[in-house]
Amino acid sequence: MHYDPVKYRLARLLKIPFLRFLFHKTLDTLFLRAWYVHRELVRICNLSIDNYDISISSPNYVNSKSRIQNPKFLDAGMGFGQFSDWLLRRFPASQVVGLEIDRAHLYGCEDYFRQRHNAFRFALGDVQNLPFRGASFDLIWAVDVIEHIADDDAAFQEFNRILKPGGRFLMHTPRIPEALHSQPQRVGCSATFSETNSAFWSVDEHKREGYSDREAVEKLTAAGLKVDKIIRSYGAAGRLAWNLLQRVPLGMMAKNRFLAPAIGLYLILVFLPAIMMMWLDWSRRDHPNGGGLLIVAKK
Repeated sequence: MHYDPVKYRLARLLKIPFLRFLFHKTLDTLFLRAWYVHRELVRICNLSIDNYDISISSPNYVNSKSRIQNPKFLDAGMGFGQFSDWLLRRFPASQVVGLEIDRAHLYGCEDYFRQRHNAFRFALGDVQNLPFRGASFDLIWAVDVIEHIADDDAAFQEFNRILKPGGRFLMHTPRIPEALHSQPQRVGCSATFSETNSAFWSVDEHKREGYSDREAVEKLTAAGLKVDKIIRSYGAAGRLAWNLLQRVPLGMMAKNRFLAPAIGLYLILVFLPAIMMMWLDWSRRDHPNGGGLLIVAKK
């Protein structure tokens, strides 16, 4: 499936800032990956576990234990920008830079961020050759980005280069169970891997199917990063919720844009059961057979 045409279509409907705000809130609610990513970003920013040393200098939060003041964050591959928007609403004094490969993949979010977040900055560039000086950022996140990158080793090395000592890198990507990692990969990528190759949802913009736990750790370690935490997301309940809330409606939208009323009715019917499934998945925290891989690494 090609996601970009669907995203461009949505971008044309989100020119009113309030509609884009509602869209970001919808993404935060309907995508389980956002639940996992938000939890880890809060933990990193709040210095709440694992002796994280990054805090936010904002009127809403002050942590006197932090060595780092006025931290700078990079949203690598920001897309619609929902993660930057979420973090800036929670910690309004933080400094965030949003990076994309070109203006088209910002999906028209520039005006929204200029109106809502004065301190936010955009940058156009390639994660394989980042346009930043070394040791520039305290925290970098790349959510479902790395599987799009041809030379992922170069991207990991670049993330390490621009992180400050002690800084964190957070990534979420599709996960390949170790038993499948040695098998030949198909063209495209499974958004949520199951135990076998039989159920396969390909994304045409992806360069690889995903990563096994071991492969991801080896690549990050080779780039000079130390893995702090591995979380396997999208267990059985999460995969079912993903099929209900993303695979079915996006497939319908890709086939026929005039199915929007039917898609809306469908989402109303499946919303509560799917949200309960997501909560069960998220509350368990880690799934050995999960289809998503979230890693936090430290420089």
